[in-house]
Amino acid sequence: MGGAAQAGAAQAQPFMTTVATVERLAEAGDWTALVSTCEDAELDLVHDDLEAAASAQLYAAQLLGHLLLRELEAARFVWKRAPAAAQAHAEVSGAWAVGKALWRRDTTAARAALTAGSWTSKAASTLASALERRVEEEEWDTIARAFTVVSPETLAARLGLSAAAAAAAAGGEGVPIVGTPIAHMRFLLYAEAGGGLPPHVDLSRTDATGRTSTHTFILYLSGCAEGGETVLLESLSLGKGSVRAAVTPVRGRLLLFPHACPHLARPVVAEGLPKLLLRGEMY
Repeated sequence: MGGAAQAGAAQAQPFMTTVATVERLAEAGDWTALVSTCEDAELDLVHDDLEAAASAQLYAAQLLGHLLLRELEAARFVWKRAPAAAQAHAEVSGAWAVGKALWRRDTTAARAALTAGSWTSKAASTLASALERRVEEEEWDTIARAFTVVSPETLAARLGLSAAAAAAAAGGEGVPIVGTPIAHMRFLLYAEAGGGLPPHVDLSRTDATGRTSTHTFILYLSGCAEGGETVLLESLSLGKGSVRAAVTPVRGRLLLFPHACPHLARPVVAEGLPKLLLRGEMY
């Protein structure tokens, strides 16, 4: 073997040894030892003998290791002292894109950067997968502490998923999820005498989780001295004995009945104005 070849082999040996150690520590999940190994390589000037692509493997692993340890300030300094050629490498720039998102506490952006990253080296791929799991676990922990129940829309916004995917994921995580509470709640105002509704049944609604509503609720926000009653019926055909109950609007009174129950709203008279209520569906 010629002298130049021997020198090249000697220069490559510390790098190969360091890479093997970093890969082993990444697989073992020993982020502290991994970061320490990468720092030792910097102090031993291992990078000075490497091409940019090879050097980038260690810088990317070092960055991702600090992020796994949530040492964001240390990760920032690794990025700042990395040579421009290493910073331009896809793994290093991708790792720092994740770091910037975590610095802003934007977990959605961090997950997106991890998904979009080009993790070609074995260590970076292992570390990026571990970091993605950790970010997701931390987000679920935050959600579990912040919400007793959570809507799929809120969950989707926090996780960067569709409402359907968020609802499915919540089941696996044991996080109670409900449809957006009274998502279609609306106010009804009868401001003129004579306002009412003929016999009818209410339609159901389906929320983002696929659940279908079963009951109507009415919360009376004003009382009516006369008229304006909600009348529950046996059938849509009015006749003798068709009235089950007539509910007088009283402020604060809550009425709950199945969608399929026929009902009508008796006309409001002048003495009962205004009639104001809140209506919505229950699941």
